[in-house]
Amino acid sequence: MNKIFLLSTVAAMACFVCSNANAETNLEANGEAKVKIVDAVALAHTGTALNFGEAMSAEAHDITVDPSTGEVTSTANNQMVSAPADGRDEFKITGPKDKHVTLVIPTAALNLDDAGNVKVKTWTSKPEAGDVAIGADGTIVKIGGTLAVAKGAATAEYSKPYTVQVNY
Repeated sequence: MNKIFLLSTVAAMACFVCSNANAETNLEANGEAKVKIVDAVALAHTGTALNFGEAMSAEAHDITVDPSTGEVTSTANNQMVSAPADGRDEFKITGPKDKHVTLVIPTAALNLDDAGNVKVKTWTSKPEAGDVAIGADGTIVKIGGTLAVAKGAATAEYSKPYTVQVNY
């Protein structure tokens, strides 16, 4: 009798193993979808103008505004009538802290008169044009440049808009 019981137990176990061998095992785990929405990158003009001051045109000369200090200098100081304490223009870049953007300043000369006798011939910036990281409170961009005044340029007040870009 023990043999019959043992054989029937072994047969039952074999059937159980066979039926479980074909059973499908489903395992599950959960993931997470996540996003943080941050402020968009923005560029604002926060200055007044790139100001080269007041100058005469009895002789040709260049007037330079240093973007680091704002100092206005001339290659012919006797032609300068007055210079602002700070001639720089200013822009502010805002957006996510440490986001890298590309600062683009003008590269071409900008004629302030129709004849080309008064023109911004070079442009400079602080920070320099190119890759710029946005700071926690934004990044201030100071614009400077060199203005060429031709001998005999007409007496007038000159101004023209220019464009600064941020690409990201």
